Amino acid sequence: MERSECLFSNSFLSCFSSFDHLVPYTDAISSMASIVDQILNKNHNNVLWFLEHDHLYTAGASAKSSDLIANPQAPIFTTDRGGKYTYHGPGQLIVYTMLDLKSLYHNQPDIKKFVSDICKWLITSLKEVGVHCITDEENIGIWCFDENHNKKKIASIGLKLKKWVTYHGVAINISPDLSKFNFINPCGLSSHSISSLEALGHNIDTSKLRSILIKNFLIMFNIND
Repeated sequence: MERSECLFSNSFLSCFSSFDHLVPYTDAISSMASIVDQILNKNHNNVLWFLEHDHLYTAGASAKSSDLIANPQAPIFTTDRGGKYTYHGPGQLIVYTMLDLKSLYHNQPDIKKFVSDICKWLITSLKEVGVHCITDEENIGIWCFDENHNKKKIASIGLKLKKWVTYHGVAINISPDLSKFNFINPCGLSSHSISSLEALGHNIDTSKLRSILIKNFLIMFNIND
């Protein structure tokens, strides 16, 4: 994680930000793999990594060729995370979560509980900046309603486990170019179901949201400062 700023650190968790540049996807994957292995070997604490990528698409473990509607004229990466196709780019807040669920849940790791807690974490944090969100029983992620009361997805969750250590993470659409989603069925959904906080009328300061996310993560998982 070169050129990363440490926003918080104790013996249990470190939070890094790489918002002075767009992080190449291959560099992020390499860094995640290294940190996960160090966590497994007890040589690194847990990590939240906040960043943005340049325009790219990723195909998760459940991706279908039929969900790639047209050539997006941007790199497409095959990944080992859960989920289908998605888009990453400027204006989208990525939080990579490299976390040992055994330590997070006191030797009672539970991936379903973790996903549920991640959703609660995002909803609680977004509420603090005036955005009211919900979950969906059929689709993992975070949703808001537009002015016509249509449900719009504004955050995606895609994870992978390695011996109870998570990696990959969440993507929050702050102000990305939503037209980029038109080349795919994002997460198997119509691109029309995807929106951003900006498109829904919310002017969000990313650095403020980042600080709120860190604060609420510490509270949710009872991590002492």
